[in-house]
Amino acid sequence: MEVVNISSNLDKTEGGLMRNAVGLIHAIFQSQSHVAPAADVALLITGTAAIAFGATPLVILLAWLGYFLLMNTNYQFSKYISSASGYYGFAANGLGKKWGILTGWLFLGNEMLAYPAFGFLGAAALLYLISPTISSIPYLWIPLI
Repeated sequence: MEVVNISSNLDKTEGGLMRNAVGLIHAIFQSQSHVAPAADVALLITGTAAIAFGATPLVILLAWLGYFLLMNTNYQFSKYISSASGYYGFAANGLGKKWGILTGWLFLGNEMLAYPAFGFLGAAALLYLISPTISSIPYLWIPLI
């Protein structure tokens, strides 16, 4: 069996990444997976409707606009900075290597805190929907955590 080296035939950028390896749909999927956890949205839409009443469709449209702006920012950066490093690559290219490293550590910390926080928020919303009297018990959240 003959081994063929195809790396020389790939259209690569200066940094070694393949061109057009990530398209618009990939960027949208990545952004949605980080800014719009579907389970919490499904749980919290009831609370939004309880507060916003008839303005609920407007609130949802404004939320979608906000999500679109967040996704679009990453997409626009990715047109000029081809990197697999993510946010810290953008910061390193724009502000310097030290800021890129700091941004990377902050992003890692955010990932470690955000997902458990979304889980806690979703659980709190679910418990309230099951029985609103549970939320009247002070400091119940401490043993639940």
